Parts: sequence; C-alpha cells; structure tokens
Amino acid sequence: MTRSAFVVGLLLLLLLGGTAGPGLAQEGGWLGAEVASARGTSYDFSTMQSSSYSGSRVEGVLADSPAAAAGFKVGDIILSVDGRQAEDVEQLLDMLRQMSPGSAVRVRIKRDDAYLDLNVVLGKRPASN
Repeated sequence: MTRSAFVVGLLLLLLLGGTAGPGLAQEGGWLGAEVASARGTSYDFSTMQSSSYSGSRVEGVLADSPAAAAGFKVGDIILSVDGRQAEDVEQLLDMLRQMSPGSAVRVRIKRDDAYLDLNVVLGKRPASN
C-alpha cells in the first residue's frame, strides 16, 4: 500500500468513526472531521521561544457533525483528547474507537498561534449505504 493510499484510508476511517478492520466494525465515538497527521514548530516572537507539536490537522469538517458543533475549523491541529496526547491520526483513531457515542470529551487544539480546548459530544457514526 502506498503512503498516500494509507493516508486516504485513515482519513476515511476517522470520517466514518473508525473500524478495526474488514468485517470487524467497531462503533466508537464519531467526530465528523477529516484529518491528516501533522508535525511542526511554532515560534512566539513575543517570548522568542519555539515549540514543537505533533497531532492531526483538520482537513475538513462535516456539516451537522460533532466537530462542527464544537467549532472545529480547517487547519486546526488536534493535539490531545481528555488530556491524552494524540501524536498522529492512528493514535486519535484508537482513542475515538474506545469512546462511546454521547461521550463528552475535551479536545486540545492548536489554531494559528493559540492553544484552545474545545468541548465535544461524540456522535454515532451515520449508517453507510
């Protein structure tokens, strides 16, 4: 499997709420956002300090999804869920799979140069055709 096919597969898994593999559907909590792994460094000119981050960049937010209701925006970087660090898409998916629809969680994001906590009530994955 190529890297791009792997990334697309992960995006679809998060969008749909995650699965454990073919034929092993697992409900888990649904966020309703398309994400891709992200790493970077930010620099605060006021303090003259740099900091590194790793997480999942929001590439899209579905209308009427938990992510939309919580205020996620394209470009946000998801850093943690309920204080548990999510360094990439795989870790984020694992966390969401372990949570039930209806669970209220606090998601730490980086938006531009600010760090914010968004409160999200995870949804149930919509039925697929």
